Amino acid sequence: LNKINFLIDRGSYDLAIEELHRLLEPCEEWLKYFKLGKCMYLKSNYSKAIKFYSKSLELNKSFDTYLALSKCFRADGDSLRAMNILDKAVAFEPSFDTFYSLGEYFRQIKDYERSVASFQRALSIKKDYKCLVRLIVSLQSDNKFNEAIEASLEVIQINPNPDVLSKLFNSYLNAKMYDGGIKFLERVLSSPSLIRGSSLEIR
Repeated sequence: LNKINFLIDRGSYDLAIEELHRLLEPCEEWLKYFKLGKCMYLKSNYSKAIKFYSKSLELNKSFDTYLALSKCFRADGDSLRAMNILDKAVAFEPSFDTFYSLGEYFRQIKDYERSVASFQRALSIKKDYKCLVRLIVSLQSDNKFNEAIEASLEVIQINPNPDVLSKLFNSYLNAKMYDGGIKFLERVLSSPSLIRGSSLEIR
């Protein structure tokens, strides 16, 4: 499969499809259809991509295939089917990784409300620094700066590093949430435990 992955990464989708059709081993059938689906998706042939991803799911259910199939339906203009597929993905594997991946996916398509909900579901399963940071970005994008501030304070408690504090403050400025940035600093400065050892501590 290394050659096929190389061809896909290089954008040689037709050559990759030819190679995939040569794969006959039964144990690789689901993967063959998954790769064919990916090639067709990248070629913007969504109807064929849907066909191949659906066949891959029949042979081997996985969250990645559900997500890929959902993207195809969305790209093909069928948002309702896309969401139904995502619901099936969650029911199949309601794990931290599933909700984190959904949070990233919704963030990329600028559906920040669902992105926030997905990251929060992930964090209810496991506290994770990277997931918290992604949640903050989605909250800022959804103009929920009070919730973003609370999540930011939680990040600082996990990693009380001046660089982290500075990046969080700048994220409010980059999002043009100036009031949020001011409120964030006010909350930090009113909590000595958060700034102890940082560059903001008055000595």
